[in-house]
Amino acid sequence: MTGSRAQRESRRAPRRCPAPVLVCRLPPGHAPMNTTDFLDELDTRIRALFAQTPAADLQKNLKALLSQQFAQLDLATRAEFDVQSRVLARLTAEVEALEKRLAELEARGRSG
Repeated sequence: MTGSRAQRESRRAPRRCPAPVLVCRLPPGHAPMNTTDFLDELDTRIRALFAQTPAADLQKNLKALLSQQFAQLDLATRAEFDVQSRVLARLTAEVEALEKRLAELEARGRSG
């Protein structure tokens, strides 16, 4: 066989035309569509479509099942956890202050 690899492949493969370029001309007085608005509208339409499918029912049922199982596990909410963390921090500071005061009183008792 003669010729380079590229020449052999070009003989085998049909030539492809470059992809057509779409040119959209807006009528006078019309502004181009905002990309964010387009994506928001697309998101809204997809969510509405999804809500009408059996997948939405499955999602609701799964959420109810998980909520029921979590209720049985005796879990704390994030808000409850945050409150208890603040209480623990405050009590830890009080214990440290009392330990310091006790050490000072013991030092006075030994020296006096």
